[in-house]
Amino acid sequence: MKKIILLILIFTGGISYAQMDNIPIANPVYDYLKNMNIKGYIGPINDQDLPLARNKVIGFLNEIDSYSKTTEGINNPMSSVEKELLNKYYIQFDASKRNKQNTTDFLNEDSFSESVNGIFSDKQKFFLRYKGKSGNFSMELLNRDQYINTLAPETKSNAKILGFGGKIFGTIFDHLGYNLTVEAGLIGGNPDVAAAVEPWLRYNYKFVEGVEEIRSYSLTQGYLRYQTKPTEDITFSAFIGRDKIKTGFGYDQSLIISGNGPDLDMIKFNIDWGILKFVSYTGATVGPFNQDRLKNYTKYVATNMFVFSLPKLFDLGVGEQQVYSGRGVDIAYLTPIGFYKFLEHDLQDRDNGTFYFLFQSNFLKNLQFNGTFYMDENFFGQLGNMSAGQNKTAYQVGLMTYEPAGIKNLALKFSYTKLRPFVYSHVNPENSITGFGTILGSNIGPNADRIFINANYSFTSRVNLNLSYSFARKGNNYTDNQGNFINVGGDVNLPYNRTLDGEDKPFLAGERVNTGIFSANLKVEPLRDYVFDFGYILRNVENVTKNTSSKQSYGFVRLYISY
Repeated sequence: MKKIILLILIFTGGISYAQMDNIPIANPVYDYLKNMNIKGYIGPINDQDLPLARNKVIGFLNEIDSYSKTTEGINNPMSSVEKELLNKYYIQFDASKRNKQNTTDFLNEDSFSESVNGIFSDKQKFFLRYKGKSGNFSMELLNRDQYINTLAPETKSNAKILGFGGKIFGTIFDHLGYNLTVEAGLIGGNPDVAAAVEPWLRYNYKFVEGVEEIRSYSLTQGYLRYQTKPTEDITFSAFIGRDKIKTGFGYDQSLIISGNGPDLDMIKFNIDWGILKFVSYTGATVGPFNQDRLKNYTKYVATNMFVFSLPKLFDLGVGEQQVYSGRGVDIAYLTPIGFYKFLEHDLQDRDNGTFYFLFQSNFLKNLQFNGTFYMDENFFGQLGNMSAGQNKTAYQVGLMTYEPAGIKNLALKFSYTKLRPFVYSHVNPENSITGFGTILGSNIGPNADRIFINANYSFTSRVNLNLSYSFARKGNNYTDNQGNFINVGGDVNLPYNRTLDGEDKPFLAGERVNTGIFSANLKVEPLRDYVFDFGYILRNVENVTKNTSSKQSYGFVRLYISY
């Protein structure tokens, strides 16, 4: 271990606070920044393109701190919880805010007893940290423990998840951020129960493969991210590696890339130039799992997106995406500058192209709304006929309010999402907008709509309650009384065929299934970096066509430890 530490210190060199690595999209700091954005403390947080770099998050925290001391901030004061969270996130993300009083390093303490005491302290915890003139380095150990029990229709099924891992991250030469995260774990009990509460297991290879006596999983992320400012008003960054991303607005799952699917291996470029935000990336993922490895394949997702961000008015964006397979990375889509739809024509129209518009308001204090209009192929040709099978369009609208009726620390969200038949599908099923068989956008899939309501309340900076309810309607494909299969556009893997399926494809035709889901999560952090998550999920599925229904409910407790 001492040799490894010595090599790290030699590699990272002398004193640097530059911090160019990304903050994972699941981190609650994004909820905090969103709340403070809507409260009027900071401008748009670029949440159409997550994750954000650590230095960007720190910049927003600095803006919050500065605004709180202005006349406007004094007249619109921060709550005690918001102040505590600001201090908490400062210590978590900004190396310049850390000291012996608020941070502990297991391998850098003066004695073994101090190292052990640090484990049970209320300090920010690291296994090892180092900063030097040309770089900085941090190492954390990770632990995940979870117990899940079914509550209905019976109470005897359960699952246990036990995971361990670690991550190293930092910045060298003031511009190059890096991250390597590794986690592996075991799943005991009923694997279906585990996947019902942790849907990410359904696209984890080791879990799905299931060839070992005890189910297991493995997770890894790793990347290099370079950032520079060639002029005062331009920031450029380039990224290569694997990370989980979100593309597009939405208080429910984004229609474009929701972040609820597998991580993408990416080459990505970002340019921030005043009011203009531009992102371009090509990401790689895989097709559905198959025991026959010769049938497994790689697919690529290419995206260009422009967003004009006017801090006191609105964010207005336009973007396009191509999903393709059956060949290696296509340079035409890898190039950041180009119009994908016409490039697709020149590449002989083999790929699944989409086009979308984004809008998010910035001019109302404590209230924000956004919307996305999404077109999957045939961009404008069928907009006049909303029942046509080729009209593969979708939209999402949402509303969020923070501190409604003066209630401090409360955020409310509402969203409605609608996807017409065959959205995300393609004439070549390998080009469906999926990864590992999971839809990369909204998981309700085609020929469906959903209402989503969410309430999030922080009792303190260490105790948070999150309540969500969604109600989805879906029209599924079916077999009629004569034994004929009827494709109504409800399956992302079954594309539209004008000859076989007919011209008219009305919304929600087919076998109607309604699904209501209620979830509650109470997160408690008794000591910094020790998080207990007590949860409950109730899922009610009603087949309206067949007049049947079923209910499943689960209770669980998670413990996350980062050291």
